Amino acid sequence: MKVGFAVAQVSLHHPVRLAEQIALLDNIGEGRLIVGLGRGTAYNVYEYQGYGIDWREAHDRYAEAEAIMLKAWTSKSGFTHAGQFWDIKAPRLRPECFTQPHPAVLRAASSEEGAMHLAERGLPFMMNVQSLEATRQRLAAYRARLAAAGHDEATIARCLDESWVWRNVVVAETDAEAARIGIPAFEAMQEQRRVMRERVYAEQGIRMVQETVPPARVQVDPR
Repeated sequence: MKVGFAVAQVSLHHPVRLAEQIALLDNIGEGRLIVGLGRGTAYNVYEYQGYGIDWREAHDRYAEAEAIMLKAWTSKSGFTHAGQFWDIKAPRLRPECFTQPHPAVLRAASSEEGAMHLAERGLPFMMNVQSLEATRQRLAAYRARLAAAGHDEATIARCLDESWVWRNVVVAETDAEAARIGIPAFEAMQEQRRVMRERVYAEQGIRMVQETVPPARVQVDPR
């Protein structure tokens, strides 16, 4: 059984510390770890402000941090890095990863643009919550971009097999009971986030993107 998480908001972490923590988890799990990485939320500006980070730097911080983490995991004699956000001179990472050269990495993509970028690189992706129809369309576009980027059928099949779709699941005795428990909790979570975003906007006039969160839906899989 594999165990993973979705996702570590890399922009809010020091990349070497995060690489060390993940390497330790990889050893504890004896190679069963799937590492979900992403820049973080697409619209909750207060999360970045809480760490004193400009939300406009999120993507660039993520890209640089991911590169540093890969260096930390794969370097056998330490490494140096001189970048926009971090200047690092680090010894060999301890502990070394159990999985060589490093644990399985899954990049999150909340937008279609992000998924297409990963398709061009021949990398699997983790998709945020969407309707079933939007999921079908996104995966079809992802497959098409993989092919357009020149990846062969074996790579396309591997990328699709290793990609993931986020779903919220409530387990109860009946579908009706699951809906009774799950829908109010989901709506309360969305409302709390909306209130926080509106508070930031009212006080500071800052909004990351126009809110496009769909209403709560229940799609039942009887399995």
